Amino acid sequence: MVRVRGELLLVVNVDPGFPGAWRKSPYYEQFKTFSRYFAIEVSVGERRYAILPTDDVEFRDDEMVIRTAGGHLVVPAEDAAQTLKAINGAI
Repeated sequence: MVRVRGELLLVVNVDPGFPGAWRKSPYYEQFKTFSRYFAIEVSVGERRYAILPTDDVEFRDDEMVIRTAGGHLVVPAEDAAQTLKAINGAI
């Protein structure tokens, strides 16, 4: 677990030989519970997923998933800081 931009992030690296293992019990249920408290990213080969309490969001290496009050946004990584600033300014 690491801290990224002030938020805790758990990165889960899944063996590409077993790409669906992270979706099996008890792992998936634990990820969903933990996602209420900190960010979770699952990496399966070249695929990336953000695990959110209500969604699993696939995203690319050059994108970021930003949690919002109404759900989430997937934005280009280079626009993330500006998007966060705009969101925080609107609150």
